[in-house]
Amino acid sequence: MKTETLKNITLQTFNNIPLEQIIYTEIADSGAMGNAGGILLYTLESEKLCCYQTNMFEDEKLYLKIREVLTRHQTAIKIEGIEIVKDMFNYYYAGFGNHVFINKSFSVRKKEDYLMVNGMYKVTSSVKGVFESISTEMEQFKS
Repeated sequence: MKTETLKNITLQTFNNIPLEQIIYTEIADSGAMGNAGGILLYTLESEKLCCYQTNMFEDEKLYLKIREVLTRHQTAIKIEGIEIVKDMFNYYYAGFGNHVFINKSFSVRKKEDYLMVNGMYKVTSSVKGVFESISTEMEQFKS
């Protein structure tokens, strides 16, 4: 099983990541429980799992850009003024101001306390509550 390399993300880096490489993104509102104002963004680049992080308190412009781009590429939630471009991500509300986007083109399976992507990559949520919330929603999605 392969785990991630953790990196801070910049606007330039985000703009250079093809959306097709984004596996999992967790976005927490400024007052959210857990990783308040934070973003975790997992990508698969040349068969290497990378985890990028940022926080709205450090780079609000980047935070808003990531949130807008992912919202434009899913159909579960609508935000006034944001037009849906392409439905690439499943959206999960993870409770208490936490939002998760999972790329529909990857095989994602729930394990005991993490998500397994394509049978070989380990994706972990920022906090246990987010993982439990999306796990429940994923199970309901299947039914």
